Amino acid sequence: MPYGLGAESIDAALNYYVASNYSPRVMNFLHCFYGVGTIISPNIMAFALLKANWHAGYLWTAILQGFILFVCIMSSLKVPGVIFTLFTFFSYYAGEATYFLWTSSYFAGTKRNINSELIASFGSLLFGGLMLGRLIAGFISHRLSDKKLIRIGLITEAI
Repeated sequence: MPYGLGAESIDAALNYYVASNYSPRVMNFLHCFYGVGTIISPNIMAFALLKANWHAGYLWTAILQGFILFVCIMSSLKVPGVIFTLFTFFSYYAGEATYFLWTSSYFAGTKRNINSELIASFGSLLFGGLMLGRLIAGFISHRLSDKKLIRIGLITEAI
């Protein structure tokens, strides 16, 4: 739960600010580089597995997310509508975290011939896909409206 709350607080604040002050192109690049961060995060776990244990990886992540959560909540509660936005992003990230954790858990439970460090990095596949999609959208968003980008995203996801 702290992961979801921390992540949603960051997204709510940044998305609101960027949407209010910049173009859709900047918003897509913002999300693209969010993907860079999420590709790095599974490697924190891989490093923890190499140098310590999985408990340390979760502890390091929890401490970092707890700090981010605190800062973001303190800075964004004054914005009208932020509570609903936080709830929406929490729901999204709960699904994202479930997929991320399920992927690594699945491979850890079914593939005995793959080392733990490699399995930990499999979770980044989801985020790599998100990053690539946002990168592409960043380059084409100045030619398409927001509604067209959303429709293209929904159609692509349905396929």
